[in-house]
Amino acid sequence: MIKGEYFFNDIPGTGGSYMDKETFYERAMNADVVILHTMGKNITTKEQLLSLNPDFANFKAFKNGRFYALPYDNSKKEVLDPAGIMLDYAKVVHPEVFGLFP
Repeated sequence: MIKGEYFFNDIPGTGGSYMDKETFYERAMNADVVILHTMGKNITTKEQLLSLNPDFANFKAFKNGRFYALPYDNSKKEVLDPAGIMLDYAKVVHPEVFGLFP
């Protein structure tokens, strides 16, 4: 709906299932935007994200400032407020439309 490409569409069960590290890296390494659910960890700084996994520093989205770490309870919000969550995702994928970046 927000015109982003989900790199894992061809893998059954990736809507909420665990994915192995190698597959994630292979697909997400060169993505313009990465949205990572952090399973309850409240990641608010780049340093915290890199302490979770230093390899994220090699991701294109990390380098361009568009690597987003969302707490797991955000998934609960998806059930309660799907329109609000889609708006949040749209802002992440297309910040220029919402005047978030010059």
